[in-house]
Amino acid sequence: MSSTSRGLSAGAVGQLTCGAGATLALLSPIWFPLAGVGLALLVLGVVLSAPSARSRGPYIEQWWNAVAVASLVCLTGFGLELLLPVVGGILITAGSVVVLVAVALGTPPEANEADAPG
Repeated sequence: MSSTSRGLSAGAVGQLTCGAGATLALLSPIWFPLAGVGLALLVLGVVLSAPSARSRGPYIEQWWNAVAVASLVCLTGFGLELLLPVVGGILITAGSVVVLVAVALGTPPEANEADAPG
């Protein structure tokens, strides 16, 4: 690494963790416990990226809010999947897709730290 390069910020690590968790949650039809692991990563990613919540994305200004709400939808779907598998699976899938879109269209937080208020 050169002296001008920086490591990933906590927000970027959180975004990557959210993306990995959402991808694993999408694989829940293959093996249900995989969704649990994915949702645990998803919640960890939301917590890690919380300090960068005020950073604006180029296409989605409130990317972190979308990730947090979609994570809640995924968690609700996970619990509901035990009773109503189809409805729970739809909620997990929809929430995971929203998380992936929000993470993909949200800019890396270190690029916008100067824009963050406060």
